[in-house]
Amino acid sequence: MILPLLRQPRIQRELEESGIDARTANLPLTGRELAILPRAGGLPSVEEIYGSGKQLMARLVLSDGKRAELRQGEQIPGTRFWVEAISARAVRVADGNDKRTLAFY
Repeated sequence: MILPLLRQPRIQRELEESGIDARTANLPLTGRELAILPRAGGLPSVEEIYGSGKQLMARLVLSDGKRAELRQGEQIPGTRFWVEAISARAVRVADGNDKRTLAFY
């Protein structure tokens, strides 16, 4: 199956961004294993993107397990980041110095 091979570079990048030594991780990881990894800088993961046109919203899973539904421009609770952009495929966040694309849950 090709899918796990395609996911491997993304998973390895997310591990590196979270501070985990990717060389010691067994890849590919399953969704269940990814869910228990610490998130980079306490950033949330994306559970769902919904809406249409310029009215897209993102349902995020916060580092404490709570969920938040946010629009572009809103601050992510408990972080210094706000939602910079939401597209049908990605949620980008920023804090003025740093920009990141959130991983899916």
